[in-house]
Amino acid sequence: MVHDTPARIASFSSRQAAEDLVARFREFDALAIVRRPGEKGLPSPPPPSVIPQPRVPVAIGLIALGITQLGLALWWLFQEPSEGGRRILLGVGGLVLGSLATWAGIWKLRSRELD
Repeated sequence: MVHDTPARIASFSSRQAAEDLVARFREFDALAIVRRPGEKGLPSPPPPSVIPQPRVPVAIGLIALGITQLGLALWWLFQEPSEGGRRILLGVGGLVLGSLATWAGIWKLRSRELD
């Protein structure tokens, strides 16, 4: 209901209606302040942020990064073996990293937590 606090929730013309709402808030251990008309209170809260959350661009970037990493890891794995097996280690690590990045991008794209 309230994204930024303190915030004005309601204005009433009668004191009884305001006290009824205060009583309901206090049932939930919420803080409620009643002011008479003309009393100076807290300044108005700033408007809520209108910056869009970058869920889709971040998700697409993670998926692209993961797919690129998977391709690079496969290239490392299918190269001619070298001494010490470093390319195999790079390939396996790249497969793990690429899989995680791709999975995270898909999860972020499907999540609705920022909508």
